[in-house]
Amino acid sequence: MIWGVVALFVIVSVWGLVALLNQLTGVGQNSPFSKVNTGLNAPAPAPATP
Repeated sequence: MIWGVVALFVIVSVWGLVALLNQLTGVGQNSPFSKVNTGLNAPAPAPATP
């Protein structure tokens, strides 16, 4: 049980360090992966024709 908590802490810490380095260096600011399409801004589908 304790090792799961330790592993989770390590994973979150590495994630935070990577995010901090990304913010400081600006790497990936214009990456195609930086803007993930969630479909929330997708246009409405055209109505079906009978």
